[in-house]
Amino acid sequence: MGVGFGCHTAAHVSAAPRTPPGTDWYARWIVTQPEPKPQWLVTPPRPAIARARHYDGTWADVPVSVVARGAGVLCVLQDVSGGPTGTRRWCAWVDIGAVRPA
Repeated sequence: MGVGFGCHTAAHVSAAPRTPPGTDWYARWIVTQPEPKPQWLVTPPRPAIARARHYDGTWADVPVSVVARGAGVLCVLQDVSGGPTGTRRWCAWVDIGAVRPA
């Protein structure tokens, strides 16, 4: 049975403060795809490496935790601590083929 996990918002540790337009504090966050329905939690989360595009357009192998799955996609939790947001985690939906076990 699917659950409404809301990966791209549910795992945030704290609310992000507003930043002035034009800042790029999120530039190295993984670009997310649309949230699939249905989706299932992955428990416990599994450490992995995601080959992913960032919002600044660059590609990188990013250490993540897989926290949910949907049809053809996985929700990965990325540590985006630092910058104006402090300690924070970002969830993004990525193609299943872009993720490998750590």
